[in-house]
Amino acid sequence: MLTYAQGHNYTTNIDYVTNNSYIYANASQLFAALGINVAKVYPSLVSVIDKYFVNMSALEKAGVVKFTYNSSSYKITSVYVTNYQYVRGPVDDVFLDALGNLTTAQLVNGTVNTTAHTIAIDTAAIINTASWPSYIWSALGNDKFGIIVVQDYDKSVKSDSPTLNKGDIVILGVNTEALFGGITVRTHITGKVIPEFGAPGVIDFTTPSTYTTEVISLQ
Repeated sequence: MLTYAQGHNYTTNIDYVTNNSYIYANASQLFAALGINVAKVYPSLVSVIDKYFVNMSALEKAGVVKFTYNSSSYKITSVYVTNYQYVRGPVDDVFLDALGNLTTAQLVNGTVNTTAHTIAIDTAAIINTASWPSYIWSALGNDKFGIIVVQDYDKSVKSDSPTLNKGDIVILGVNTEALFGGITVRTHITGKVIPEFGAPGVIDFTTPSTYTTEVISLQ
């Protein structure tokens, strides 16, 4: 049974440096561990991401992540994404690995002391407007579903307590790669969407013999 996503824990091995008690994660390693394309966070960083670090202390203070670290090896050993996997449309491209904008993230560049594991930050290179997504596909794992709101005139489909009323339309996002290892052609899929009250909705379809487009009407 899948339940609505309310956070996901990643086991990681991410290098970090410090500055004035703040912890900064290697940006390239962090986004790779969470399955987030750098272009979603800040497009112009794609070619220089190896030089940047993400202010993890600020993200934790904002309440969107929690993390653990080993102060001997200077490694971030786990990252817990605390936000619900929820985004309110319109969404330009549902196939991106991360959707929406939950908050901003601070990225820094500077001179790293590899012995002390510290960074002297170049204030001219600080980025305070990087986008931290509200919906990360990999955070769904194999036991959660996410919500992409298509139509919700009365704003009842909230991130922390989504309620569908008459006329509301949402996409229930499932990470089929994590759940099934992907879905092959000619596969019979069944399931149910079980509401708090009322009869369940039935899912029952067979995938086509070939996949020719990114979007396929199945039921």
